[in-house]
This record gives sequence, structure tokens and C-alpha cells, in this order.
Amino acid sequence: MRIIGLDVGTKTVGVALSDPLGITAQPFETITRKENNKLRRTYARIEQIISEYDVTEIVVVYHMNSAIIHCYSINNAWCCCDKVEIIFTL
Repeated sequence: MRIIGLDVGTKTVGVALSDPLGITAQPFETITRKENNKLRRTYARIEQIISEYDVTEIVVVYHMNSAIIHCYSINNAWCCCDKVEIIFTL
């Protein structure tokens, strides 16, 4: 049972992966894309990691740094959550 953590940014998605027991997580990789709305390859890579490492849970990071970043990050994370929920059935 592993947990994947996704830190969704405008041009990158930071990926963290837990150990097999789900106790600790370490940075795994950064997925880059050319534009914010170009997500097909990003989701394909996430899907590959999920199947390769037997991921059973997904966590999406929710930033609360400042009002402007906070608002953008919330929208970005919620948009990603909706798409992740549709694309990946764990």
C-alpha cells in the first residue's frame, strides 16, 4: 500500500511517494509540462507511477502561502482533484 502525493503547479507537478507501509514519503520526481492546460502526458505519467508502485491513495497538496498564491493554488488543486478522481479509480 503506497500513497502518492501531488503538488500541482502551473508548469510542474511534484510527486512524492510513500514507502510500502505508508509511513514516510520522499520526493519521487517532478513532472514538467509546457502549458498549464496540457495535462495528457502528466496524467499518463501519474498513471504509470500508480500502476508501477501499487499506489492505493492519492493526496493533492493544498497551499496556503499568501492570498494570491492561495487562491490560484486552491483552484489549481481542486481542478486537478476533479480530474484525478475521474481518471484514476483506485
